[in-house]
Amino acid sequence: MDVVDQNNDGHGVEGFSEWALLDALDSIRTKGDFACFEPTPRLDPIIVVHDVGLIHLPLSEAQAKQIIAKSRQAPYGKGSETIVDTSVRNTWELDPGQFEIRFPNWQAVLDDILVGVDEEMDVNSPITAKLYKMLVYEKGAMFKAHTDTEKIPGMFGTLVISLSSPHEGGDVVVTHCGVSKTLRTSQHDTAYASWYSDVTHEVLPVKSGYRLVLTYNLATDPTAELPTVDSLHNEPRELELRRVLQLWSQEVSNGLRGPSPLYYILDHKYTEANISYRGLKTNDRIRTECLLKICAELGFDLFLTTMEREEFGIPDDHYYDGYHELDFVVDRSNKLKAIFELTGNRLTSDVEFDEDDILGEDPFDDEPDEENYTGFMGNSGPEAMHWYRLSALIIVPQAGILSFLSPASGRRLLQDSDFRSLCSYLTTQCTNSPGSKQPVAQLLEWLETCEHKTRRWTLPKKLLTSDLILRILEISMLNHELKLLRLVIDTYTERVPVELFRRMREEYDKLTISVDEFRECFTLAFETQSTVRQSHEAISAVIGDAEPTEELRDIVSQAVESYLRSCETRDLDAQDGAAILDLCLRHRDFSYVERTILPIVERRIEWTPFVLGFLGELHQSMERRQVPRDKVGPIYARISGCAVQGLNLAWLTAVKAAQEEKPHPIPFLYPRISEPLKCRTNYMTHNLMFQFISTLVSLELFDQLQLLVGKIQSQATQLVGQELNSLWIPLLHELFSVLDWHNSSPKVCWKQTYQSLLLVYLKNYVKEKPLMPDLSRRAVSCSCKDCANLNQLLVDPTRNTGRFPMGKMRRLHLHQQLERSNIDCTHLTERYGNPHTLVVTKTETQSKLKILAWLQRRLEAESQLKAFDQDKLQIVLGDKFDDIMSMEMLEAEAQPVTSNASSATTSIAQHPSSWAPNASSVPKATTTSRTAPAKWGNQILRDIGWIGGSGANNSPSSSGNAPSRPTQTIPNPIAGAKRKYIEIIDLTEDE
Repeated sequence: MDVVDQNNDGHGVEGFSEWALLDALDSIRTKGDFACFEPTPRLDPIIVVHDVGLIHLPLSEAQAKQIIAKSRQAPYGKGSETIVDTSVRNTWELDPGQFEIRFPNWQAVLDDILVGVDEEMDVNSPITAKLYKMLVYEKGAMFKAHTDTEKIPGMFGTLVISLSSPHEGGDVVVTHCGVSKTLRTSQHDTAYASWYSDVTHEVLPVKSGYRLVLTYNLATDPTAELPTVDSLHNEPRELELRRVLQLWSQEVSNGLRGPSPLYYILDHKYTEANISYRGLKTNDRIRTECLLKICAELGFDLFLTTMEREEFGIPDDHYYDGYHELDFVVDRSNKLKAIFELTGNRLTSDVEFDEDDILGEDPFDDEPDEENYTGFMGNSGPEAMHWYRLSALIIVPQAGILSFLSPASGRRLLQDSDFRSLCSYLTTQCTNSPGSKQPVAQLLEWLETCEHKTRRWTLPKKLLTSDLILRILEISMLNHELKLLRLVIDTYTERVPVELFRRMREEYDKLTISVDEFRECFTLAFETQSTVRQSHEAISAVIGDAEPTEELRDIVSQAVESYLRSCETRDLDAQDGAAILDLCLRHRDFSYVERTILPIVERRIEWTPFVLGFLGELHQSMERRQVPRDKVGPIYARISGCAVQGLNLAWLTAVKAAQEEKPHPIPFLYPRISEPLKCRTNYMTHNLMFQFISTLVSLELFDQLQLLVGKIQSQATQLVGQELNSLWIPLLHELFSVLDWHNSSPKVCWKQTYQSLLLVYLKNYVKEKPLMPDLSRRAVSCSCKDCANLNQLLVDPTRNTGRFPMGKMRRLHLHQQLERSNIDCTHLTERYGNPHTLVVTKTETQSKLKILAWLQRRLEAESQLKAFDQDKLQIVLGDKFDDIMSMEMLEAEAQPVTSNASSATTSIAQHPSSWAPNASSVPKATTTSRTAPAKWGNQILRDIGWIGGSGANNSPSSSGNAPSRPTQTIPNPIAGAKRKYIEIIDLTEDE
């Protein structure tokens, strides 16, 4: 019933009624579609082409070519012009005057087709069809997407009759309002297709054969309103819908009604995968389209949702077509499983709703979509859970968007990917409503609510992309909402994107923001740039190519001054070293470098990559003549000397701070080495060190070079782990290009350096070959009685297996101790007898894996050594050449294997060279290796029992590349036992 208010004059004023809104939406209906397609029995209009004769169907290739010979290239309309362009339309056409249709009842056939078109497209008006063309599409022929123009009075659409002619391709794709359909004429002998003139359509290329069609222009009475796909909606009904929504909007604005949402149940049910405006069907789509035209203007937003009702209760005894009816409902709950934008983008999920906000009667009166039924269980009667699901359209006043979309807990949002979707939606609302304060205020309020409810709140990078952060910051800047800007910058955990600085400059140049606003925006964003390099990028983005104003230059200059002084306490890397000098040379002069920056560099001299990056840029600036050579030379000599003097090789790392070391798939391949704590920014590359040494050579700074050589030699033994493989060995490769091979008495001798580093590489990276142990194992740390018995077994070099009959919890304790101590053994439970027995069997798997890993590292080292120029390497290694190349110092006499090993063969045994790293990027060795890796590799694997000796079966085992676990022999139960089957189950299983 409509609500009627009384105004001051006593006249009745109609109020908003939810029933009126429901009736207005229900009244918008259509039976038709924007296109139709229907196969038919074979039709032969008996076509006679002038100067060709009767056309026999199916069309033959010979007659197709004859028709084409009498045809012309079909044009297309572009504005007021008619153009022939085969890249847009490539087909042949005949006018009606060039052929005749001689089938006497053809008009009756045509009338039947028009009846079908009227029913499918809901034209609701007498249709006439006027023959327009006969078209022939040969291979490659097509017509790109276009819409038809009015060719006759009253024209509203097009009819195409596809005649019998074998072909592939040439199907028609019709598109309207984002919905596309493919009319597959090629799959039928004869068919017709029709569409409204304002529908975009495209003829796909013909792949083979010939496509033959008759085209007709469809028209109605010229004096009547022409039907279009949009006119399928009744205009008076749209006006009624607008009137009802206006009443609702007025009541919300006047405070007579809260801005709560209303739900309109759709005709069809949609899955969460396909619910979107483009996926809506028939009436659902038309009603949504009508609302779209009106809602934005009147201050409403539209969403799609999947609604769910959950009912728990007592079912009756009868089973109805897949479910049990509930006699008594114990509990009921309603929720929106998910809320979607019309694009299909999910915004949030699991939001409770008030069923009183659903338009119309209770829609959940059909049979349930899902049931969980539990029958009689002892003294408990049957019970059932029913789920009912519907799809709905949500209409929300814009003033209530925030309260509708925001869940009760901001903390849950921060742990949910819905956060990004909601933030993106609110940001898009701001972008789509330029100049409107309400969307910006809602975005700010929502972010403040999240911050308040979570107290210690941050915006993690995984939830907000840099693009989304940039959009929010731009909105705050363009809408002069500095509070939003501060909030986002203060809570975002990453640096502000550099693109924001470019936008600041653009808006400043367009006078969109004032000098004071620019200063505050720039200052807040600039403070998030954590490194000198990032600050350099930000300042460069602000300065750009255009000449900055004096005010802008002052703001940037102050920021540079403050930031450079802060380098005293910041972490600095090689890129920062180059950036800090470039910043100074762009915005200061060289005297500032001498006065301010050089003291900072000298005080941070232990940050070797930073200092070398600074020296590299200093040398490049000298080469580019940006700075005076006579000043730079002494400075370079002094700083480089200090850098070498403060060099500590153990502090350099070859792993970037942002990278996390991932465990290798084979244990012990790269064992964790106890290393001194390294500064996280002391990331050194071999290229950086090589550039430094090359510059020292070119500037003839031999004192610094000799000092560097001495440092490397004296500290070489401190080098461990990946630094040797990733930093120092590649550096030795590169140094060959700068060493003076023709000077019999070089000023700097690198011979000892090569010897020291390569020996350390073998000893500290490859390491000595692991020995096969005997049967003794280390003891577990626990001192309880059970563990004491276990330790007697573990440390005994003569016992291989121990049996421990005991209860479950005591077995579990031993199991945990063995796992925690990483003992090389198996521990399984015999599940017969009382109590069950824990069987501990010593294995050699870990030792064999260690040997396999050592074998890989040795092959890798061999490849590295072979990549050197062997003649030059022999010069620098001298009498140590043979020892280093053979790696004999790594070999140790292995102890005999004391237990039977598996005969499994690994791929490395068959192809040990495949385990070596790819050395194609480094020069090939000029001489061959003095070792035979395949031979000694196979010998090692024979030693550990992973491949047999001569004549052994070397086929891979079922376990692949990993060694198979030794078979455990379990004695049969005692005579007379009832259970003869012995099951071995992991200890963690229940008894």
